[in-house]
Amino acid sequence: MENFWDNKPVNVITTSPIKRNKQILPIEDAFININREIENSRVKLDYVVYNESTTEVPYENITNFINKNYIVNEYRNSIYTIELIKFYSKDCLIIEFYPPNKKTAVGYVFGRRHKISIFDNIIDTLEVNFLCIIPSLRSMNLATYMINVISRECVINYNIPTAHYTVGKEIRSPFFSEKKIYRRFINILKLYDIKYINTAYNISLYMNKLTRFLYTKDFNNLHSMQYINNNVDFFSKEKFDNNSDLIKELYDKLINYNKKTYDIFECITFENYIDTHNCKDFHHFIIRNNDNKILNYFLILNIETHNKTYKRNYTNGYFYNMFFNSADDIINSIELVNEFIYSYKLFDMTTIIDIFDIDYRLLNIYETDETLKYYFFNMMITPIMNHKNNLFTI
Repeated sequence: MENFWDNKPVNVITTSPIKRNKQILPIEDAFININREIENSRVKLDYVVYNESTTEVPYENITNFINKNYIVNEYRNSIYTIELIKFYSKDCLIIEFYPPNKKTAVGYVFGRRHKISIFDNIIDTLEVNFLCIIPSLRSMNLATYMINVISRECVINYNIPTAHYTVGKEIRSPFFSEKKIYRRFINILKLYDIKYINTAYNISLYMNKLTRFLYTKDFNNLHSMQYINNNVDFFSKEKFDNNSDLIKELYDKLINYNKKTYDIFECITFENYIDTHNCKDFHHFIIRNNDNKILNYFLILNIETHNKTYKRNYTNGYFYNMFFNSADDIINSIELVNEFIYSYKLFDMTTIIDIFDIDYRLLNIYETDETLKYYFFNMMITPIMNHKNNLFTI
């Protein structure tokens, strides 16, 4: 995998005084290079391509394969629902790999087509994700081949010669952005029991610290919470129509906030946003003032994680997208939502990526040693500060 990046058109312009992005190779040259590498690959696999026009996509088989082989680390792995894989698969190429003359899948890679805004320029690109392969083939360096295949199919099917990747470790090519990962422990007893929390400390220390929520009293008194999951209001049980005024207002505010706040973000369509309301893995938290005006909002994605050592699962709510009425509301809003999650036992923990221009010490969270690094294939780009990068992958 390391050698794969040595000759790839990936570049970060660290000396540029202005913010810019520019495609490196024209689509014809990129396609020729990719084809050459595929032909020269020492190991080749047969494959089938699934896309939005495929009549029958084996989602259950794909989801089971990912949950078994898409490894977070040696201690834990994420468990994705079929609904979430279907959500991600819209406008997406799925490549299923298998050995010659056999039909047993040995690997998958996804390429999701979407539009991204970079420094106010809108580009079509591909997000590469869910690259996984069975353990017996992992020493054969097939990731190189698999990425080349998805890149070629992207050009053939979508006429797109650029792609971006999010990787948990550093590779030889320069990354244009890097984010830290923070955790907020909610179900303290469970996380302590499976030793996710450091058991060298007495659990009472965690209980004293983590059952406190650090919003200001005035903020709590002046705001109320509305929680919606799978298009149903948590309190009133009202079912929302996809074209309701509420959903349209949330979408408009989200788009406007992204435009004025970030240097890079996904240009989600209204249809994409509606899908988050129809998928039970997404949870919507709306903070209103006493006049019932919507001020702040969080879209949180719940992904279950399996602890291999103790063979137990726990739920993790990832802060996926959001908007705020003002920067002064960020810390108060995060703490208020975490308290709501704690009170109603919605998740066992929450995860925040450092996309906020705040002092994280003012939040009741723990900084992990994990980071996310962002890379662009066939794109020359200036570095982007973490709080200006709103790309999020599942």
